[in-house]
Amino acid sequence: MKNAFKFGLIVLALASCRAGDSTTPISVPPGQPSFAVSDGVTVGGNRDFFFLPPMAKNPSSNPNYQANAFNPNLKPEVRVCALAATSAASVQIGTLCKSGGYSVSATAALSDEQYVYSWNVPKNGDPFYRVSVWVGATRLGFTDVSTVKSDLLLEANDGRTLPVKFRIEQFALCAIPGTGPCASKTIDLLAGGTVTTSLGGDPAGVVIPPQPSGVPTTVTAQPCADLNPAVTDLPTYGPCIRVTASPALPPSNLANAATMFICAVSTSLPGGMSPEQTERVTMHRYDAPVGTLAARFVALPHAPACATQVATGSVTHLVRDVVQGKFASAGRELVAMLAPERLNAAVLRLDVGAGALTDEFSDFQFALPSKLLIVAGDGQTGLPGATLPILPSVSVTDLAGDAVVNARVRFAASDVACAGLGAGMGTLSNASGIVHDVSWLIGAGINTRVACGRGLAGTDFSGPRNGVDPFQPLSIHLGDLSNGPKVPVRTGSVQFSATGIVLPTTLVNFGSNGFSSYGPFAQSATPPTGWPNLTPATSSTIGSRSPFLGRSSICAVTENFNGAASFPENKDIFVTKTITAPVAGNLGLTIYIDNDVRVYVDGVERTSTIPSSGAGAYNATSQFWKHEGCANVGPAVFSIPITAGPHTLAFWARDRGAVGYLDVKVVLNP
Repeated sequence: MKNAFKFGLIVLALASCRAGDSTTPISVPPGQPSFAVSDGVTVGGNRDFFFLPPMAKNPSSNPNYQANAFNPNLKPEVRVCALAATSAASVQIGTLCKSGGYSVSATAALSDEQYVYSWNVPKNGDPFYRVSVWVGATRLGFTDVSTVKSDLLLEANDGRTLPVKFRIEQFALCAIPGTGPCASKTIDLLAGGTVTTSLGGDPAGVVIPPQPSGVPTTVTAQPCADLNPAVTDLPTYGPCIRVTASPALPPSNLANAATMFICAVSTSLPGGMSPEQTERVTMHRYDAPVGTLAARFVALPHAPACATQVATGSVTHLVRDVVQGKFASAGRELVAMLAPERLNAAVLRLDVGAGALTDEFSDFQFALPSKLLIVAGDGQTGLPGATLPILPSVSVTDLAGDAVVNARVRFAASDVACAGLGAGMGTLSNASGIVHDVSWLIGAGINTRVACGRGLAGTDFSGPRNGVDPFQPLSIHLGDLSNGPKVPVRTGSVQFSATGIVLPTTLVNFGSNGFSSYGPFAQSATPPTGWPNLTPATSSTIGSRSPFLGRSSICAVTENFNGAASFPENKDIFVTKTITAPVAGNLGLTIYIDNDVRVYVDGVERTSTIPSSGAGAYNATSQFWKHEGCANVGPAVFSIPITAGPHTLAFWARDRGAVGYLDVKVVLNP
């Protein structure tokens, strides 16, 4: 037998986190190394997977070899198939197994720091075979064997037993093989198990309780990129951990929920966060989109307490240590949980770093469920093309209404545009949980502005409780009546509105409602107490709708009579009206009066500024603008500049015989 072989390598992507996911082969050119590796890039240059003698010479002298890095927690499978090849030269990486030909597979046995399978080479069989090593759905490597004389392939005689020995090191199944941290373990779902790695200097991983059914699957725990800003705008804390299963979990997922744990959390919490708010911090799971399956992001239920003794570790001790911030001790307790049996929880709740229940594997990280509320800038008005004076502002708060720091909020013209902004867009909430928009330039008519955040609840999408509620699972510990399941997390938003006012615009038309009127009073030079701001105690109101008159008008006033018939002859009445100017401008008043009137704007008398008309003029002696003839002939018309906002108009009306009449129109002009 010649110690020569041709090595081909195929690295399969790790089995995805959801049932039904597929894998994609990645080919690597062939080489002639002294040992085989599975880094997908450098053949013979990494340190995760080695064929041992007699398949290849001993790799222990190679600088990439790690003497203490052997992973004994796997159940690798050796698969051998006859190749569809007619000569050694025709054996290539892409050569397929022979259709209907020889094929055998078996689980390798653990022997010292290596895995071993003894393959019985078929007698009078095919000339060429491929020996592959698989862990779950991941092929780490393969070597090709010839039963005929060959200078290219490893030679093995018909009928002999060929020992297949190989070594798999700890980081072989990492996203970048050979580079940690990560941990891989083959778990029989019927028995359950624990996979623990170290992230941020503390334990992180998954506890899988026994399942009613299932097959062995290789579970790998390793770091992943922070979910913020890639996936969510919620503030995240501690490292992100990715847990994958190969082969993937069955379509029904786990019947008994696993418990994810990440202990390196407390150092990433913002200063000043109260102990109560830390308990609202919740582990979230992100499932990346695969094929026709859309991405999913969910908030997971807190893990309940459990005092079950497991091996030399105790969940009671773990809870105590986690609550007290003793992460190293908590880690030791967790590592001791090698056979959790009936456990479905490893920790009480977050406090300073703990876990959550899940029935799937994917990317996990702690985040604080939050909601959006409008605090300023809604309902404004302005001229088209103007920037509104008050910036749209929102507050970001948690379930209890406490401010959330470092949540990202985006602003856009619509909820669709807001949700479509790229990752990292937006502004982080300050220490008070407040976020301000930059500016808001409006056009004519109705304008909208939306604030949103991926993972932040709003008036459109919200959590399981009433009102605007964070996407946080129900929890008795948090004051709910029950413990609820995981909660899908969406992009919530709140909407601001503003109106672009095109001038002129009528604020009060003839015949309008909404007046306050008092009287009638005997004619006097002394107005009622408090005028022009009358109190309800002045007298009983005589109506709220104009026009105010004593009987049907004897003049051809075009406005229909629909007011109070309570303005008798030779009496005074006092009428007020509150208006709101949407923008600054010139307030134009047209007053139909029979006979005389005094006018006040915001408590300041303006009667003397009313210009004369063909039927009326200001009288300095009586201080009234005196009018003769029909009310709508030669009315009192005048204009004053006014600011945006509320204003009060007051009218002291006097009749001098025949018929009393008062009506007013208010227009805001440029």
